[in-house]
Amino acid sequence: MNDTIYKCLLKAEMQAFLGEVLAKGYQAKHIRSVLKEFDEFMVTHYKSMKTVTLDMYDECSKLTFD
Repeated sequence: MNDTIYKCLLKAEMQAFLGEVLAKGYQAKHIRSVLKEFDEFMVTHYKSMKTVTLDMYDECSKLTFD
């Protein structure tokens, strides 16, 4: 389906989401990029977590967009 390999504990969910995006015919280049950055964030900061909190989202956003 795709060539992206995620490493965080949310990898199955990320792969499934990407699959849905592709199945609906959307261009997935940007989405792959965002998911890859998020995956790296999770592996670096929350390796043992399989949930995402609002605080985690805010932290990731600050690191990515500031």
